[in-house]
Amino acid sequence: MKIRLSSIQHDQRGFEAITNLNARTQDCHLQQIEIDLGLTSWLDADMCAALGAILYGLSSRLNNIELTHIQPSVEKILSKNGFLSNYGRDKIPDKWGTTIPYHRFEIKDGRYFASYIEKELVQRKEIPRECV
Repeated sequence: MKIRLSSIQHDQRGFEAITNLNARTQDCHLQQIEIDLGLTSWLDADMCAALGAILYGLSSRLNNIELTHIQPSVEKILSKNGFLSNYGRDKIPDKWGTTIPYHRFEIKDGRYFASYIEKELVQRKEIPRECV
């Protein structure tokens, strides 16, 4: 199965793209699934959590997931935040320290998630205090 994703932003269209991916793959088991990101010129980093949850669900149903044709700008940010390291690519250093790392959590990892939020959002100096 091959699925093409367009740009995914934190807006209605972006959430629709994520939910459509989930709907199209809900019944997939033991399949080869290619997620073609050739048309994805932008992917808001905060949408990695939703995308990652869907892809994790697919892999837990023993599907083989391959991300293909990733645009260089998208690949760079997804390599910096560690998202692509779950799919066979190397994590690249974030020399400016501005990337919020992607981390996949299990439902039972509540205390680790709270620690992650504290470290990666609450304590970051570039996030305005009124936002946390």
